[in-house]
Amino acid sequence: MPSEPALVTNSFSEEETAKKSPISRNGKKSHPAPLGSQWSLHAAKYRQVADGTIFPFALMLADECHQISPLDAPSARALDDGTGTGVVTAALKSLYPSLHVIAADVSPGMIDSFTTRISDEGWENVEARLLDAQNLEGIGNASLSHVLSTFMVCLTPDPKKVVAEMLRVTRPGGVLGLGVWADPYFGALNTPFTKACRELDPGYQSVPMMDEEWTRADNVEEGLKEAGYVDVRMREMMMLKEWASLDEACDHFWNGKNPAVMLMHDSWKADGRPPLEELKPAFRRLYGEAMDRDGKVISEVWITMGTARKPG
Repeated sequence: MPSEPALVTNSFSEEETAKKSPISRNGKKSHPAPLGSQWSLHAAKYRQVADGTIFPFALMLADECHQISPLDAPSARALDDGTGTGVVTAALKSLYPSLHVIAADVSPGMIDSFTTRISDEGWENVEARLLDAQNLEGIGNASLSHVLSTFMVCLTPDPKKVVAEMLRVTRPGGVLGLGVWADPYFGALNTPFTKACRELDPGYQSVPMMDEEWTRADNVEEGLKEAGYVDVRMREMMMLKEWASLDEACDHFWNGKNPAVMLMHDSWKADGRPPLEELKPAFRRLYGEAMDRDGKVISEVWITMGTARKPG
């Protein structure tokens, strides 16, 4: 069994939840989901961060799925849905080398990076497919024993369609392993950014980066049950990312081309506000204060993770 990554479990109080986001299940703000082509621009930077930060959680998620239904069984076939640069596939192949994996992503740039990785890693029984998670065309009904996905569902235009497709391609009794960001505003970045914005424009309003109904554990559980899953077990925990320096962290925020982060940038550009360049000194100060851990630069990001099963 893989060792657990650095984490603590989380239970948001009502007060903490209100501070994190004023939106509610019945009255939420909309989030403009990034396009696949936008994620292509982020592919190179994404792997640098994801391999070190997300990989331990991908290992843990894979092991939890394996405990429900063995991933090393001869009949096992898995989908890495929204693979990005292949973090989940890397975890699966490290634990279950013979497992057949289909890795799908809507971003051509991510798939190009992943295809190179297949060759570099020498993986066998791995397929890369350019597919929209809302329409897994070419993957048959009930053809997979496991579907795993990390930090994709909450960022899509229609999470319900994505989850319905996951259920469709899963065999009866098959397993879903799911990870999503737990804060629709992604407060680790949005809080210092919003504070910096309000130093220049007190009326600035932060924007949600993802769908609240597919972020927090109780909402995700409800959504999965409504979709038809059973034995749904989701919980919230903290993911830690240690940066080499504050300069590195700030560079990733401003220049990493993460489409979700660029939603924040774009929210400032409206209404004739000053250029983003004028925000950078205040953001650096506030971001540094938020991440300072006895001289180390550490981001604390809440995630929701767990498993579910298709009836049968």
